[in-house]
Amino acid sequence: TLLLWINACTLSLCSYIQSLPKSKITSVVTAAEPVLPKNLLRLDYASWTDTNGQVYKLKTIDFINFLREEPDWEMQPAGKPQKFVRMDDTTWMMFPPPSASYTGLPMTIIGAVVPDDLTTSNQYPAVNQVLHPCYPHFLAWKAWGVIGNAAASSQEYSVFEKIRTENMHTATSTQGSRQFLRMEL
Repeated sequence: TLLLWINACTLSLCSYIQSLPKSKITSVVTAAEPVLPKNLLRLDYASWTDTNGQVYKLKTIDFINFLREEPDWEMQPAGKPQKFVRMDDTTWMMFPPPSASYTGLPMTIIGAVVPDDLTTSNQYPAVNQVLHPCYPHFLAWKAWGVIGNAAASSQEYSVFEKIRTENMHTATSTQGSRQFLRMEL
């Protein structure tokens, strides 16, 4: 239960500071709708590489804006992909759809990913070290809530929020964050 709460605290802090770790993903290949990793939350960059090693950056665009640029998109023939269109939160489409000579080529995706869950007590959360003091208060908030002490739970949440808000301006990076906090479970 403690590891679940620690992981929940990490996600909560990252959502406030919008500093989820970035990851370079190279396991994706070109297709009409490439399969992206489930832990990808926000895509920041997409490209594909041809058989000669030439890299082609894809313009990333939301579907609604894509419709304005390409109103007849469904009638376009397959060809050399130039855009990566976000259809919904988990589905992306290449446009134009890759023709046979452009299908199955390696892609590079860079974006924000869900931090890896902690699974043992010798791991460190993926947030900036200035936010590490939030963890004991988040855990205490959860624990007091389970026990049923609403006053103590509310007090711990207030301390968690105070530490979080006071440190927002310095918590814009996850660099170097894995070296200070260690919780024995």
